[in-house]
Amino acid sequence: MNPVFWSIFAIWLIFGTEVITPYFPLPVLYLSLVNLLAGNGLLIYLTMVAPFRRRWTDLAPWGITVVGYWVLMTVASYKALSQLIFNPFYWEKTQHGLSKHTANEVAEASAEATEATQ
Repeated sequence: MNPVFWSIFAIWLIFGTEVITPYFPLPVLYLSLVNLLAGNGLLIYLTMVAPFRRRWTDLAPWGITVVGYWVLMTVASYKALSQLIFNPFYWEKTQHGLSKHTANEVAEASAEATEATQ
């Protein structure tokens, strides 16, 4: 729902209160906007404070990128919702590579299987 709320905020910034007032009374609109900005601002602040508390000060500015992460989460959520509605039994698997350790175990198991069949 966050993109919907940000869209309403953008409409309010561009067109003013005249467009939104028929749908939201001004006290509700202002309270909602304060909650939206304060809530998102607090979450950005927390992602920037966490590295400071661990003395990783060089990572703190990257806390601002959490907004991009939220955008990507929104895209993934809408994609998952559309797949749930239109193709509910589809399982989109992620291809993963093998680590060196696992690759060696697979190679050894394959070699043992080959020796057992000979």
